[in-house]
Amino acid sequence: TKELGNGYHEGSKASLLFARKSKSKENVERSSSHDDEEYLDWIWENERFERKITIIRMVFLLCGFLAIISSILFLTRGIGQVVSSLNGVQLSLERTGSMATPAIFKAGDYIETQPDTLEAAKSIGTWNSSQWCTPIDPQSPISDFAVSVNNSTYTIGTTLRDVAIRAELEMEDIKHGFEQLGDFVRNADATLEDIKTYIAVAKVLVIFIDILVIALMIQCILAWMGEHHFIPKRVRKTVIIPIFVALVIIFWIFSTLILSGAMVGSDFCSTPDESVISLITGFQGQLSPSVSMLMMYYVTGCLPERQPLQLTTLSSAVSSLGGVLHSQLLTVDHFTQNAGLAEQCGGEAGPSKLVALLDLTDMAIHGMYDTLFGLRDILQCKNFNPIYTTLVYDAMCSNAVTGFSWMFFTSFFVATLSLSMCTLRAAIHQY
Repeated sequence: TKELGNGYHEGSKASLLFARKSKSKENVERSSSHDDEEYLDWIWENERFERKITIIRMVFLLCGFLAIISSILFLTRGIGQVVSSLNGVQLSLERTGSMATPAIFKAGDYIETQPDTLEAAKSIGTWNSSQWCTPIDPQSPISDFAVSVNNSTYTIGTTLRDVAIRAELEMEDIKHGFEQLGDFVRNADATLEDIKTYIAVAKVLVIFIDILVIALMIQCILAWMGEHHFIPKRVRKTVIIPIFVALVIIFWIFSTLILSGAMVGSDFCSTPDESVISLITGFQGQLSPSVSMLMMYYVTGCLPERQPLQLTTLSSAVSSLGGVLHSQLLTVDHFTQNAGLAEQCGGEAGPSKLVALLDLTDMAIHGMYDTLFGLRDILQCKNFNPIYTTLVYDAMCSNAVTGFSWMFFTSFFVATLSLSMCTLRAAIHQY
């Protein structure tokens, strides 16, 4: 019995020890199983994070690549077209100035010779027969001729005076108007140079943005490869990214200004002739009447009903006056040779004075005619209408509008893609 009791007691101890070992093993298995689930969760989260970072880096690099492509198009197609437009406008303005200068000189020459013309008109208009032939017998054959000479010289003098005064007013108006045009050309050229300066600043801004984009792309690639960054982390956070954001914001503002310019240009070029006519009408109070009418004439394609008639009328009047004077000279020459004018007037001195005065008046009329005719040649449609067509249709409404459109869209993409890179800047960090 004692031995049986001892055996039972030892069996109970073994059973208890086995039970304890089994329970401990079960707890270990449960603990191990619990740790595996957390580990798997961690592995899954880590892989998910890596996939997200990979996608972010791919999008980051794609944004950088597209931003560089957009900036290249901005420089070549946008700024290139606008600079070409500005050069075309400056060339047209230079041609306008080169045409305005001789017109100013012609008008100035006429104004300077105006006192001599008026003096000639006064001399011929107040001339009478007693000054070139005294006395004249009423029964003489030259009596009727003397009356005819007096009437002709008076008509020539008064007509010459009236035409000279009208021409002087027109010349002063044209001279003043083309001087204003010259001032406008110089101011416009200075403004275009300022615009070129702003465009140069925009080019530098885009180049800086490209440099920063390339630097950030290199950092992203190095982080993806697990390599060390060539720029310290503190510099990236405190210098590179803030400068990049500031440049992008400035570029956004610049893009907005370009959009405004593109919209104005598109509205202007929808009907360019009407737009220019509206501008001329708006500034009509600041332009001389002659220049205003000439500009309307050139803008509308040199329509006959818009042609200013002043110069044509004055040239015709001077030409008619010259014809009358030449006829009178021929008549005097005829009477001198056939009617014995010198014998009946007491010698050659009298008729010679008349001929000399008529020749002097003829020179004055020729001078007027040459000036008016030369000015009319300068102001012909073929000289100014091609300048207008090149300026408005080619330079402004073709190159400029196209260039501004390219500048806006490419600058919009550069700014948007750059801001996207700023948003996805987690791509440049190592994890």
